[in-house]
Amino acid sequence: MVIWEKIPGYEDYMVSDNGEIKSLKNNKQRILKQYADGSGRYLFVHLMKEGKYKMNLVHRIVANAFIENKENKPQINHKNCNTQDNRVKNLEWVTAKENMLHAKKMGHAVPPPTYKGNFGKNHNKSIGYLISCPDGVIRKFYSGLEFRRKTGLDNTNLSYAAIKKGFPYNFKRGKMKGYTILGTFKSYVGKLNKGDSKYGTHY
Repeated sequence: MVIWEKIPGYEDYMVSDNGEIKSLKNNKQRILKQYADGSGRYLFVHLMKEGKYKMNLVHRIVANAFIENKENKPQINHKNCNTQDNRVKNLEWVTAKENMLHAKKMGHAVPPPTYKGNFGKNHNKSIGYLISCPDGVIRKFYSGLEFRRKTGLDNTNLSYAAIKKGFPYNFKRGKMKGYTILGTFKSYVGKLNKGDSKYGTHY
């Protein structure tokens, strides 16, 4: 028998002990589709609150609804190491140390990679830019730093435009005049996520 509980903080949604999430909005019950995060490891759903959608990890929803956390432990462990198996019986609250020791015991401990001194394709957080240059040629720059090194221009203008402006964004004044940002993409190719192209997935 499947057990359902209201999701704390989201009165229009419920979660089951087998890891399903359903919406109760508009007096209709609808099972929500779950998506994998950027790492491909964990599942999440979008829940609406006060008119805005927020991404919520499924294993945290399940644990918060069904598993008591008397010691206020910060992390949730998947007992069978399948991070997409979010049944209550597969989850437990743990400390960071307990989580690491369990992964090591199960043969899943992986040392975190270091990206110090790297950029562009070799750094996991690099954002690339597809740019139309003043000579009319469209070029890919795999990071803002690469753009600065190749053009001598300030790359902070790129990140500001990417965050604050829509695409395409045309620089109309100053040293950046004539450059147009057509879009951004994930440039890291050390480990591709499912569905990524050679040069990353465009936003």
